[in-house]
This record gives sequence, C-alpha cells and structure tokens, in this order.
Amino acid sequence: MLDAAVGIGTQALGLAAHGFGVTGSDLSPVAVRRAADEAGARGLRLPCVAADFRALPFRSTCTDVTIVCDNALPHLADEDEIRKALLECLRVTRPGGGCVVSIRDYGAPLEEGTVQVHPYGDRTWQGRRYHVRQVWT
Repeated sequence: MLDAAVGIGTQALGLAAHGFGVTGSDLSPVAVRRAADEAGARGLRLPCVAADFRALPFRSTCTDVTIVCDNALPHLADEDEIRKALLECLRVTRPGGGCVVSIRDYGAPLEEGTVQVHPYGDRTWQGRRYHVRQVWT
C-alpha cells in the first residue's frame, strides 16, 4: 500500500499496526522524517520518501492500493494539478487495485468576523504543560 500524502503518518501508522505493508511519501521532508520516527517508536515498518504526489518516484503498477487522505488534494492550485496527482496515483496502482481519497467537508464558510475556538485539552511535552486549542477565524 502507498500513502502518497503520508504527512506525519496519521493513516499509515494505523494501517501498518494492523499488518498492512505501507510505504509513505510526502512533499515535506520534515513530515516524512516524523512519520518514520513515529513508526520506529511503535516498532512498525514504514519506509518513507520525500516526493510530490504529482510525480511519484515509484514504478507503474507497484502497489495494490494508493491512499491520499486528509485534504491533501485541495492544497493543489487548480483542477489540472488535481487531475495530474490523481493520474499519478492511478499510475502506481496495479490493475484491479484501488485508490482511496478523503476530503473533509468543513461545512459552509463562517460569517466574516466569526471566531471559533476548538479546545483539545492540556498536554505535557518535555516537562512543560500546554493548553492546546485551534482558533478558527
């Protein structure tokens, strides 16, 4: 299986933990390194490479399933770039295999000036306590 937008490994780590052979790729070398580190910390095998999913460095038909999750496609500039990425993901997927794409629906845009705070609770990191939240404006 190929996670073509592995990021920090959100999907790939869970899939590897369930016994799937997963390779990750992502445009961000920092994210790829983090995914590999997270896999190592969990005793999982997750080979990763830094690559753009519009030009994957894998041979054609090399994987049974390719996934592109967590809103990776909407980061692209236009429909042509999205088409290019999808064709590339299909290129590396064997005939009869699958390609799974997930895109989150964030709902209708908020009224201008609206602020939403989404709390995630307290976390401790390197001995310091943090109150984690997202602020949407």
